[in-house]
Amino acid sequence: IAKTFTYTLFKMSAWGKNGSARSCEAILRRGEENDPRLTELVILPLKKFGSKEVFRLAKCLESTGGTHLRSLQASGHAIDDPNALEALGRGLSRIENIAIGDSEMGDGGVRALCRGMESNLKSTDGRIALKSVDLSYKNM
Repeated sequence: IAKTFTYTLFKMSAWGKNGSARSCEAILRRGEENDPRLTELVILPLKKFGSKEVFRLAKCLESTGGTHLRSLQASGHAIDDPNALEALGRGLSRIENIAIGDSEMGDGGVRALCRGMESNLKSTDGRIALKSVDLSYKNM
């Protein structure tokens, strides 16, 4: 836990400008603008990061093929729409590390993410950067 907390502070991930806002608006906007400084995104559970935000991030990842984002750590967030997870899976061609979902994700959510990743593999001729997928404590 301490390692993740320190990691988040140094990366200035999803804290926002004052550290108290629950919205991920600023960080999602940085992704949409393809900010070269946004390479690792850690969204702690105190932030609001649900299906709506996942769809937005997925769209960003698919539309900015040259995105600089390499790591997404958003474990502990309820993603209640499996279509959001599938869309995210399609956008993971440049992401190296991902942790997503919460203990309610279950088999359906994991399958949705994998369907998206499988689709991604087909569209990129199997060339993706993904090195690790953390799905621990997802009630599979």
